[in-house]
Amino acid sequence: MDQEVVRQYATDEPLQVRIRTHELYSERTVDLDAACHRALTLEGPESLVDVGAGPGAFLRYLRGHGHTGPLLAVDQSMGMARKAATEMGAPAWAVVADAVRLPLREESLDRACARHMLYHVSDVPAAVSELHRVLKPGGVLVAATNSADTTPLIRHLTRALVEAFGGKGAEPTCAAFCIENAQQILRGSFSVVEPRVSKNALVFTTPEPIVDYVMTLVGFYGLPQDAKALADMREWLLAEVSRRLLHLGGTWRDPKAGGLFRCVKG
Repeated sequence: MDQEVVRQYATDEPLQVRIRTHELYSERTVDLDAACHRALTLEGPESLVDVGAGPGAFLRYLRGHGHTGPLLAVDQSMGMARKAATEMGAPAWAVVADAVRLPLREESLDRACARHMLYHVSDVPAAVSELHRVLKPGGVLVAATNSADTTPLIRHLTRALVEAFGGKGAEPTCAAFCIENAQQILRGSFSVVEPRVSKNALVFTTPEPIVDYVMTLVGFYGLPQDAKALADMREWLLAEVSRRLLHLGGTWRDPKAGGLFRCVKG
């Protein structure tokens, strides 16, 4: 995983801003936790690894909805893993590891999930192969990602910010593993891949939540992180978003699409 990404996820604060933005400003409510829970077809005692688990929120959700089996949180951020370890109900463990080298025995787990994280790893097919390796025959992987075309207005704004402040690159964060290429990548390891795609949009009428969202992305593009630079970027964004919002007639509607892929090991 790129070191910029590791630093970006040293704490869960930027991630929580993005999660709250989607919760508060999505045109249609989508419960990703519930959708993943259903796709995993859990009966209660299965062992499960969540790769890229962050602070362990999904594993806490599973515990709260009756899952009794062993849970393992894997994340490359020490801060995330520590938080997950303190907040999951037993039996549960959290480890710091890279998705392309999971510290797990072959065919040792019943279920796995990788939600909005595979596009961050250094070698996506290798990470998918690792997830296949650790699952038992008949085991299920649920992977989640976005379309590469998600939120085009925010992506255009982010590119403008990167150009204005001398960052590097501005491709969609999920480009390495997105709805458009996920099936091909997953079928390199799994014989059964079932896609489920849902369309939605973020809708804003004020600039502040857009600015807050984009500010959580600056670390992905090599932009400066000192206090003055961050303040300058926020000021630039506020003016630019206000201008664009006025041009749009006061409503910023940004289409998005999410994909859930249920994979079964033959």
